[in-house]
Amino acid sequence: MILTEERQILDALKAPEPQRAYLLTGEEPYLRDLYLEKILARRPKTGDDFAYQHFDGGRFDLQELAAAVEAVAFLSDRRYVYLQGLEADALSAADSEALCAIAADPPETTTFVITAQQPATPGGKSRLEALKKAVDRSGQVLESRPPQEKDLKEFLRRLASRQGCTLAAAQAGQFLEYTGLRDMGQLAGEMAKLTAYCQGRAITAEDIALLCTQQEDTRTFELSRAVLRQDRQRALEAVDELCFQRVEPVMILSALISSFADLYRAKAALAAGLGQAELEKDFGYRKGDFRVKNALRDAGRFSAGYLRHALRVLGEADALLKSSRLDAQTVLETAVVKLFLKDVRA
Repeated sequence: MILTEERQILDALKAPEPQRAYLLTGEEPYLRDLYLEKILARRPKTGDDFAYQHFDGGRFDLQELAAAVEAVAFLSDRRYVYLQGLEADALSAADSEALCAIAADPPETTTFVITAQQPATPGGKSRLEALKKAVDRSGQVLESRPPQEKDLKEFLRRLASRQGCTLAAAQAGQFLEYTGLRDMGQLAGEMAKLTAYCQGRAITAEDIALLCTQQEDTRTFELSRAVLRQDRQRALEAVDELCFQRVEPVMILSALISSFADLYRAKAALAAGLGQAELEKDFGYRKGDFRVKNALRDAGRFSAGYLRHALRVLGEADALLKSSRLDAQTVLETAVVKLFLKDVRA
């Protein structure tokens, strides 16, 4: 069985009897580690060292691994064999086939657990897919997919609640926007600071601004938002603040270009009668990416002509930054002012 939803996976891990095989894979390490912890927490606590064996997925002997999986439990009812960090890219075709054979049919008294790194090559991807099919025959494949924004908001609210604090939906959204984080482990770390500070009360916008670390991408995003709101004074202030904080001018300009490219793609998608799913697929965005959602929401306020003008202005500024000795802040400020000199209306 291949499972991808967090709640579905957590429910499956509560089953009275563990599976004979588990393959943990995916792009969200926080969830993968959570699932692994729950699986290995069921290991026998008899003091029997033979009941658990660990192998390094980057360098292991297949014959030793096969022997460990096939070994009979001695002082306990079940053995656990853990292959950590399998590198599918490094497997030969023969080793891949042999590993699949082991994973497809472990003994009833063995639980074979594999965590796999994301493959980087076509060969590695096909070998991981073959392993998924093998584990699917004997156990469960647990895929930790990147959560969508609504899932992250709920995750943050759960973390706050466990520590006796409350986090409103609006503040959860502000938390994500302010920090720019999407990694669940990093979000959990930031939330730990907040709950320790708030000591059982409601978490406010002021608490988030005071304690949370604002990522560089988020700081440049402030500039993009000011431009999109057509707030020229705030936009120029943001350029000044970013330059004072020694953010690379090329990075600032890149953030602006990215924002307007998102808007232009969204404008084209809407004109073609397409929605978020098609836009994400066609341009390689992550599923549920908040940038796509925001661009689709805001694109209707701008004409296609204005968006083309903005991208042209920003492209020219980018060329100047990379090919001339002009003062970088002056180039940025000039480009920002030019963004306000054309009618934006759709």
